[in-house]
Amino acid sequence: MVDASYRKFSTRTILCAVSLQEASYVVASFAAELAAQHSARLILQHVIRPQERAEVLAGRSIDQIETDLLSLVPLDLQDKIAVQTIVVPGDPTEELLYQCKAQQADLVVLGAQGASAFAAITRHGVVYKVLAHSPCPVITLSPAVLAQCGAKADKPRPSEAYIAGVF
Repeated sequence: MVDASYRKFSTRTILCAVSLQEASYVVASFAAELAAQHSARLILQHVIRPQERAEVLAGRSIDQIETDLLSLVPLDLQDKIAVQTIVVPGDPTEELLYQCKAQQADLVVLGAQGASAFAAITRHGVVYKVLAHSPCPVITLSPAVLAQCGAKADKPRPSEAYIAGVF
């Protein structure tokens, strides 16, 4: 028997992992559409890895990057949903899981454009870890889906280099 508390479950907060890469527009657009359909709050989070900090910041502040992330939400949805942006340095998995709990997210949306077969086998990839440890449902968008939507990866990767099980 299913616990009765789940009968009134609703998606109120969506946490979406994004970056400044072109593929993030598709991921953020998808999450924004979901937020609009469910009248949910959307949180766009970008985690700057320590080794990429100098390159990502490059004379910009975290506040400026947070403002830039707002442009990932399609114009026709910007007035329809509440959007919050969070940019933090650190480990992407740890920061996503932390914000998921801190913001009481009901759903996590992330793109798997950087997932590799090695990361999947060794269980060290961000996608694998978030799927394994998230306290709420996770939707991952595969590189094939992102490519069909017109998103381009920064570096071309062979199709077999992506994590199995990502839909």
